[in-house]
Amino acid sequence: LNVTRDNSAIGFLPMFHSFGLTVTGLLPLFVGVRIVHHPDPTDAGALVRKIAAYKPTLLAGTPTFLGFILERAKPGDLDSLRIIIVGAEKCPPHVFEKTKQLAPRAEVLEGYGITECAPVVSVNRPGRVRPGTIGEPLPNVLVLVTELETKEPVPQGTMGMLHVAGPTVFPGYLGADAPDPFAEIGGKKWYVTGDLAALDEAGAIVFHGRLKRFLK
Repeated sequence: LNVTRDNSAIGFLPMFHSFGLTVTGLLPLFVGVRIVHHPDPTDAGALVRKIAAYKPTLLAGTPTFLGFILERAKPGDLDSLRIIIVGAEKCPPHVFEKTKQLAPRAEVLEGYGITECAPVVSVNRPGRVRPGTIGEPLPNVLVLVTELETKEPVPQGTMGMLHVAGPTVFPGYLGADAPDPFAEIGGKKWYVTGDLAALDEAGAIVFHGRLKRFLK
């Protein structure tokens, strides 16, 4: 994402969730990004005031939380933002449109992650946004879409079950009676996400919804 020490971030996602831990906990430590924390992601008024005062360049959150911020912001409040990363739910078109109005210098990068995949699977890159997708997989992360019944790989553009493999995928759940989250396809072990998706002509993921509830 070309995030350097020159960037600063506004942090409001809870640290007990993999999204918040990664972007507002580990990223500042690894990259040296300064961060302004706020304890309540639903306190949109205070978040807008902090963004206007501290002028962060990076914001990451769910489309719902971003929508709260956009509802409370006035022209000029969000001018410092350059990168807005959204994930954990599908971003509706009206959030993209409102962001263009109130954060005109920012690029909205929609991504996709799963706790079991450490947690980012894919994200749109700056300058390479493919509208309607959740981006291309990270380097060395492999994705496969299969037919729900036969488990056979489907053609490009066809919806099916999304599978993930690569160095970021966890080895399994703790406990002898824990469910097996993997499937053997083509001689390779794949993590079964439980999400429905398709791949476009560039290999970006088009998200179609969740088939199974997530494990708490």
